[in-house]
Amino acid sequence: MLSQAIINKILLNIKAQSFNLDYFQSLLGVKNNEVFTDVISFLDINKIGRLSHKNKIISFSESDKIQMILIAIRSGCDIQTCSQLLTWKDFELFTSEVLIKSDYDTKVNIHLTKPRCQLDVVAVKNNFLLCIDCKHWRNYSRSAIMLYIEKQVVRTRNFLVNNKKIKKALPMLITLYDSNFKLICGVPVVPIKSLQSFLLEFEALEDQLLFLYN
Repeated sequence: MLSQAIINKILLNIKAQSFNLDYFQSLLGVKNNEVFTDVISFLDINKIGRLSHKNKIISFSESDKIQMILIAIRSGCDIQTCSQLLTWKDFELFTSEVLIKSDYDTKVNIHLTKPRCQLDVVAVKNNFLLCIDCKHWRNYSRSAIMLYIEKQVVRTRNFLVNNKKIKKALPMLITLYDSNFKLICGVPVVPIKSLQSFLLEFEALEDQLLFLYN
């Protein structure tokens, strides 16, 4: 397994573009060629990036950083530390990937036209919907978060109007950083590092949560 320092360097430098291998090695700050060979082997084994030995090029897609973060977390890296390396767009994709691992069908960045609104992530399992607003900021007041919650409840209702097969829905906010607010007006505010445990436990909180029905 690669060191945490090298994993962090990889996460910082993976972008949807191609890199000359010598340049990529310099970006990672890996001077030892044997260590860099281990890095490339690790990426290849885990299907991160596409390697052209002939042209000495490695190419990454948008999903490669997400896959790299999931591998890092499975290897024991702190989920919140890894998540801090994400852009807002990465964060939405990462949230989606966590939900997929819990057997949800997900879509990212959904646009409704009647009425017009945008949803960051929707996740469906057995006609049940999680309607998620992803927040990538660090600090926010209760009044500010209340505004986001009110808007998310409206968005969730709008999604139900347009999707009659969904019988039950839960609006929620996912935050990149820890939040002082866990449950506001029945809407859960869940830090990304706690999402997996929340997915296992939220049904036990049914009497406290704001479920919406079709």
